[in-house]
This record gives sequence, structure tokens and C-alpha cells, in this order.
Amino acid sequence: EWEAPYFRYILTAGIRANYWDYNNEWNISPRATLLLKPQNYRQWTFRASGGVYHQPPFYKELRDFEGNLNPDIKSQVSYQVVLGSDYTFKAWNRPFKYTNEIYYKYMRNLIPYEIDDMRIRYFAFDRANGYATGLDMKINGEFVPGIESWASLSFMSAKEDIIGDSYIDTSGVTIYPGYIARPTDQRVNFSIFFQDFLPRNPSYKVSLGFYYGSRLPFGAPKTPKYLHKFRMSPYRRADIGFSKLLKSSEKSYPSGHIFHNIKSAWITAEVFNILGIKNTSSYIWIMDMQTNQKVAVPNYLTSRLFNIKLSVEF
Repeated sequence: EWEAPYFRYILTAGIRANYWDYNNEWNISPRATLLLKPQNYRQWTFRASGGVYHQPPFYKELRDFEGNLNPDIKSQVSYQVVLGSDYTFKAWNRPFKYTNEIYYKYMRNLIPYEIDDMRIRYFAFDRANGYATGLDMKINGEFVPGIESWASLSFMSAKEDIIGDSYIDTSGVTIYPGYIARPTDQRVNFSIFFQDFLPRNPSYKVSLGFYYGSRLPFGAPKTPKYLHKFRMSPYRRADIGFSKLLKSSEKSYPSGHIFHNIKSAWITAEVFNILGIKNTSSYIWIMDMQTNQKVAVPNYLTSRLFNIKLSVEF
């Protein structure tokens, strides 16, 4: 950490190393983060970070469709660069914070996979390269005095290039598909979480949440990845919750009372997906015997869920 005439700098760096005896592989992962804090604009903080990240394969990633293990598979590697900033400010005499990050991640030794019904099936070979790039933005603060809410918006593109894949078109020309969408290629995500007290009784609290995720790619199982060009319906959900303060940190009780050793306690009743929207999780592919074509039948997530929780701080 050091200071210059206009900026204060904070550098954090490190290195991680591990060895995997299954395939005799060494992984060395350096990474660093640099923070810049302007002396004259203290509400701003800028940061730049980068590094190398290795992810050794799990058992399911080692096993191919026939159940054979691949002892020569390598760790998936990601080279990452992230630029971001934080801006703190006041609105309506209340504190707020705006955060944004832009990132690019180049990945190699990727292990391609597909989703078959509710199961993830890995190809068990590390012959793909890919990238993920995007922008994350979030604002959080006291939209209502004394209680925090937030809203976030993200854009992302994630693609992969399976080395050696190709096909011959109707004119006899060999086509190399190149980069295709990864199963996680969800272009837009938006969410908002808002909390408020009841005007005449602040021990009661209500929360509202809205979530949206754009369409994810999918395709028929046991088909080449470049044919996975379909997009499922977007993810949409609205939640509502009601909370009651049972014990506040400002009130104390005598020894022997049930709340004597408890700082605070809340009980909350929540309804997730209150509108009962049918969100697709995956597809079952069924063969139509008359047309000899496969038809995708969606699997839906839980339409509506009720939850009761007790939060206690000692």
C-alpha cells in the first residue's frame, strides 16, 4: 500500500499451487488486485484484477457417456481480467452504493457438456476453448430509511469452440462451426429486492423481490453441440415476504428469560414465485413415431413455494 499525489494505491497479490497425482499435473495460479482511491474524490474506488484459475475435473467430468474414465484429462483453465469501480453517494439524505464490473475470461481445456432431461452429461475430453465476457451493475442502499434494498442488472456472453468439430453441408463443403453458445449463455439478468416497514409499526417488515433471466440455449441429447441452437423460455419470478421482530438488540431481558442471551430475533413467512409462473428447468425429448421427429417437453420448476424461517442472533 502506498500513496501518490492524487491516488492511494493498494496492491494485493498471491499465488496458489497444487498437484494432482491422478494425471501428474501441476497447477500454478498467480493473481493480483490493484485498488485506486482518488485523494480528491473519496467517494470513488477503482480496481483492476487479473489472474489464472485452474479447476481440476470432478468425477463426473472424468467419465464419458459409456462410463469410462479419462486419465489424461487436464484441469480447466481461466485467464481473467476484471475492471470495476464503487461509487458511494447520498440521496434523500440516505447512503447508497453503486458498483459495476466489466470482465473478460478466456478459457481453455474446457470439458463440454450437455443437459439430458435433469442430468448433466460430460463429454470427458478437454478439447474446447471458450470465453465469457460481460458487465455487472448493482445499486444498493436505504431506499427506505434504516433498511437496505438493492437492484442489479447484468449482461453476459459465454461461448466455446470445440476443437475438431465439423460437418459437411448439402453442397459437400466442410463447415467448422467455430464458437457456439455455452449452456450458461444467459445474456441478460435483472433483479430487484425492496424492503419496507409498516408505517405505524416498524416491528413488521415486508419485502418484495423480482427476478428475470433471459433465454438459455439447449438442444436434443446425443446430437452435435453446434445443433443446440434452441432457446428455452425466460426465467421470471416474483417473491413476497412478511417479517415480525420478536427481539431487538435495544431491549434486554432478565436472567432466565427465553430472550436473555439473544441479541435479535425475526420470524419470516415467504411466498416464492407468488404469481405461479411456470419456469422451465430442462426438457424431455420424446420421439414422435408418426413424423419420426423428436419433440421437446419442458420440465418445470416448482410453481409456488411457501417458506417460514426463524433468524436468531446471539
